Amino acid sequence: MPCTRVQQHDAAILDDEIAGIMRESTTRLFDKFRPGLVESLAPEINALIRSFIFTCSTFIHKPTPGMKLQNVKFCQSAFRTRTLFAYYILTIAMPYMWKRFPSILTTQRTRNYETDTSRTRWQISDFVAYFKRLEVVISACQFLNLLAFLKHGRFRSFEERLLGMGLKSTNEQSCMISYEPITRQQLWKTFTDLGSTFLPLFVFLYRRAASKLKQRHKQALTMSSDCCLLCGIPPQTPYITSCNHVYCYYCLYLSASNDANFACVACGKHFQSSKRLITG
Repeated sequence: MPCTRVQQHDAAILDDEIAGIMRESTTRLFDKFRPGLVESLAPEINALIRSFIFTCSTFIHKPTPGMKLQNVKFCQSAFRTRTLFAYYILTIAMPYMWKRFPSILTTQRTRNYETDTSRTRWQISDFVAYFKRLEVVISACQFLNLLAFLKHGRFRSFEERLLGMGLKSTNEQSCMISYEPITRQQLWKTFTDLGSTFLPLFVFLYRRAASKLKQRHKQALTMSSDCCLLCGIPPQTPYITSCNHVYCYYCLYLSASNDANFACVACGKHFQSSKRLITG
C-alpha cells in the first residue's frame, strides 16, 4: 500500500530527532573530560548512533523508530544484502568521511607547510577543489530528488532513489501519532510568546494612562474653588485648609471627626488647620 509524502518525510524527521536525543545523552558522558573532546569526536559519535539505529532496525529487516511511528517500512526488495550494505555506505559511512575530510586535509596541509613541499601542496589544493565540486553536484542531485519526491511521492532521499529503496504503508491506519497535544503545545507556546512580548507594553500604557487620569482629576479638583471637594456643590459655610483647598464646613468637620488621619482629597496632604473663607 502506498504511503503519503507527509508520512515519509515525518519518519525521516523523527529518526533525526531520536538520533539527536541519543547524541545529547551520549555527550553528557564526556562532561567531565577535557574541553573540546566532544566536539572533536562529534562525527564518530554521530556515526556510531546512526550505525546502532541501522543495526537494530533496517539491517534486521525492521522499520526504524520513525517509520514505526508513521506506519511505514521499506519494500521487501530493499532488504537484499548488497542493497543494505550500499545503503549503509551511502547514508552513514560516506557522511562520516565527508565530515572528517576537512580536518584531515587541514592537518595534512599544516604538515606540508612545515616540510615545504610545493608539489604536495598543489595536490592537496587540487583535491580540495575537486571535493568542493563534488559537494555541489551532490547538493544539486539532492535538490532534484526533492522536486521529484514532491511530484511523485516516492524515494524521499537521493540515496534511496539510487538503490530503489521505496517505502510502503504497513496498514490502513494513516498514523499512530496524535497531533492534538502538539497542536495545543504550539498554541500555548505562541500565546506565551505573545504575552511576554506585549504584556510589558500593555502595563506601561496602562500605568501611563492611569497617571494622566489621576493628574487630570487632581487638576480638576484644584482648579475650581467654587465647589466643595467632598460633595461637589457650592460650599455652604466654606472653609479653606492650610493647603488652600475649599470644603463645606459640615463635610470637612464630619470627615475629620470620623477619620483622625483624614487627608486633603485634592493633594493628599494632612493639613494642619483650616479657617473660614470669606468671599467678597
